[in-house]
Amino acid sequence: HNDSLALCCLLAGLVAWEKGQSFRASFALAAAFLGKYISVLLLPFFLWKRRWREVMLWILTVTAGMVPFCLCWVMTKGAHQYAGRWQFNGSLFVALSWLLPKGPWPKWTAAALLGSYALVKGIRAQDLVSLTRSVIMAALLLAPDVHPWYFIWVVPFLCVQPAASWLFWNCTLGLSYTVWHRFMWYHVWDLHPAIQAIEYVPFYLWFLYESRNYYSRAQRV
Repeated sequence: HNDSLALCCLLAGLVAWEKGQSFRASFALAAAFLGKYISVLLLPFFLWKRRWREVMLWILTVTAGMVPFCLCWVMTKGAHQYAGRWQFNGSLFVALSWLLPKGPWPKWTAAALLGSYALVKGIRAQDLVSLTRSVIMAALLLAPDVHPWYFIWVVPFLCVQPAASWLFWNCTLGLSYTVWHRFMWYHVWDLHPAIQAIEYVPFYLWFLYESRNYYSRAQRV
């Protein structure tokens, strides 16, 4: 899994942006996209701020990174398999699966919600680091597949702005490995509902409590 490489490039881009080195930031964020696609969610921020040169550099870097692979469909094969087949330990996605018809609808809806969130946040945001934190968290909450190592995307941001609910989720996320026991005993690859309840019910209650307090303080200010 190359999450660590993509995350390293993402953080390098954010550091460069904070230092006012926008071209280096664009290059690093493009490199992050070539590792994992998540940095594409930051494009609305640059487009709304009319940072055209940074956007063009991002596009050129991504294109240059794809040219050695002939820009062919094989490059997206992994993404297609992930979008079409993978589903494990999701949270909000599970609710979408219950509410919507079977087939591709839940995943298309999750993608649309995440894209809309990134668009709205990108238009309103003034700080790229806070925006990145928000869209990564939203991506995890809407993802159909949440493995424990996916949480490393959030860890650097929690070092800067801790959130008790997310730290709690980090502690309980390892319980998803109990899927191996169910697979060995019952030959089914899914989590016991009790495990997901332990993971997500306290997390969402805590998360909503934190969000309520945050907005209450913001209104008082």
